Amino acid sequence: MKDSYFYYPLTAIGFISSRPSTMHSIALPRFTPPRGLKNPHVQTVLSHLFAVKVLGPCTFEQVPLPDGDFLEGVWSGAQTGPITIILHGITGSFQSPYVPSLLNHFGLSRRFFFMHFRACGPSLNRQPRLYHGGDSDDLADVIAWIRQKTGEHRITAIGFSLGANVLTKYMGEQGDKALLNAGIAVSTPFDLHTVTYHTSIHNRYYERMILKSWCQLCERKFKSYRKPPIALHQLPQLMRMYEFDDLVTAPLHGFESADHYYSQASARYYLKTIKKPMWFLNALDDPIVIKEVLPPLSAFSESCTVYYSDYGGHNGFVSAGLLPRTRKDFVNEFADAFFTQYSPHTTGEATPKTA
Repeated sequence: MKDSYFYYPLTAIGFISSRPSTMHSIALPRFTPPRGLKNPHVQTVLSHLFAVKVLGPCTFEQVPLPDGDFLEGVWSGAQTGPITIILHGITGSFQSPYVPSLLNHFGLSRRFFFMHFRACGPSLNRQPRLYHGGDSDDLADVIAWIRQKTGEHRITAIGFSLGANVLTKYMGEQGDKALLNAGIAVSTPFDLHTVTYHTSIHNRYYERMILKSWCQLCERKFKSYRKPPIALHQLPQLMRMYEFDDLVTAPLHGFESADHYYSQASARYYLKTIKKPMWFLNALDDPIVIKEVLPPLSAFSESCTVYYSDYGGHNGFVSAGLLPRTRKDFVNEFADAFFTQYSPHTTGEATPKTA
């Protein structure tokens, strides 16, 4: 198999793995978008056009953090059993459309905890900071809190976009000491610097939308501060996400600059040290995480299974239907296959099933 990140005959192979034997033990159809929905921008934007609500009961809960701050989470699904943590993308929340889609797909058959990053839930956090793409410490604290609160050690996670970057970073940092048994990363922005630069040059629509949301969050968070930790008066002048990360993200979270932040937080630097099972799903036509950013298989550890789809956009992967009632998402099928492949048993380890 040729070791390149976008010259594989993907439509013929479907699953690509850094462990060749895995391809023969995983049964998963390749993602095929319906007629009229192949365009990556349609895939990316489509899910945001129609509101989807979680059908089952949900319980909001604050999670205390060691620095005196808190973040907010949502319990959903089954009341007992193994737990899957969901991490949202940039400027996302429990209302992000891929979240209700996933939760409604599994219903009461699985137990989920949705993790809002700081300041993304209904309440603003206490500390003078927000969240960023390398917030793996907060994920570690949430995992420890869940274990202590529930006594459940059979924990997995699924991250979307920025949340996928955080999850990947955590798994690589912790290696075999990770307290997650396995994870799924969807539309991972492996190289934050390149993704930010490309979006600024080629996809200003997405950048303006993200930048506007960030600036509104900063205004809401810091407007009551007598001495805000950032220059709020400069926010309206920002034209690029790189400028925002240099003015806001970096100084708020202990980085020297935007470049320093990108170099410390990007998932690409943590792939080789992942020791627990990780599945990655990215689209080659993603307008934000472009195919040139996708790492070759040689960059991943042997614990990783990688699926680069020809289509899907960014956090899209709509496989059927337009309206919420008729829509089907390939991510849910991907998660089905993942949970079938890795069956957590009583010791809390993810046990791979053979075909």
